[in-house]
Amino acid sequence: MTKYAFVDGGFIDAMVRKTSEYFAIDLSRNKIDYRAIAGGHQRTFYYDALPAQKDNESGEEYERRVKRKREQFELVNRTPFMHVREGLTRGQNKTLRQKGVDILLAIDVFKHATSGHMSEAHIMTKDLRLLSTF
Repeated sequence: MTKYAFVDGGFIDAMVRKTSEYFAIDLSRNKIDYRAIAGGHQRTFYYDALPAQKDNESGEEYERRVKRKREQFELVNRTPFMHVREGLTRGQNKTLRQKGVDILLAIDVFKHATSGHMSEAHIMTKDLRLLSTF
């Protein structure tokens, strides 16, 4: 049985944030063991996007956030059999949202399922609309 995992990075970020708040501890993204997330899967795809600059954010603050996200992507890509798939971040009415991440995930699940590369897909997302498409 060939198992692939498809992970929405927003899901991981939300779980880290909620766990940090609940236990009142600081959990840095760099402390995440991505091997544990990928464990038991022949391949794991991690979907996320670089952040967009906020209206009230200085260039230096924004560059620090982008640098941290790029470091996170590098850490994921260094994990055996784990790959980052990047979407875009767009702003609309001062609201920043990831674009293309969910559709990339859905297309990859479909592509790997129909090509016979995998026999089982594990999807980690907080977007229930995405799951209703499968």
